[in-house]
Amino acid sequence: MSNIDDFKSLWSQQPAPEKPDPGVLISKAVGLRNKMRSKLLLANLICLATGVFIVYIWMNIDPKMITTRIGIIVTLTGILAFVLATAGILQPLYKSREQSSNADFLDQMIRFKKGQDFMHKIFMNIYFFLISAGVLLYMYEFAMRMTWVWATVCYAVTIGWMGFNWLYLKPKTAKKQSDKLNKMISELEEINQQITD
Repeated sequence: MSNIDDFKSLWSQQPAPEKPDPGVLISKAVGLRNKMRSKLLLANLICLATGVFIVYIWMNIDPKMITTRIGIIVTLTGILAFVLATAGILQPLYKSREQSSNADFLDQMIRFKKGQDFMHKIFMNIYFFLISAGVLLYMYEFAMRMTWVWATVCYAVTIGWMGFNWLYLKPKTAKKQSDKLNKMISELEEINQQITD
């Protein structure tokens, strides 16, 4: 019988798991939301600047082959599609925290998460395909002017870099962003559950 009493006293001495402070957690969530919004806006600005630069090159370098023009158009299509897609997933992040309840804020983050999942799982593959195809088509005219050794080196380096981005950097970045967002959403759901109980 004393074993049971010892067990009860040990159990009662266990520190209770601390529940996160809702105010601190909400401010962390707002900070994460603002950081993600800033990163997406910066990515959009960089893509738009790249698109403008590509158009400038197109206007100032008169390509002789149709593959160069097709490559430019395909690359610009990929950039424009990326900007439009990210603009769509940015919308839930623009409602201010003061205008929304905890449940609304949680819903915003969940909608953003769904949009981000679509971006990482489906759209980024389309984007990388368009950019890769566009760059490779664009390079063809200039590779034809090189010796076959340099053309092969140029294509190998370009394809290697694209493969590294597509197969290593993209999944790693997507997982890192998804893990942060999943953690924040689960903590927000816990707070929301505490409030509703």
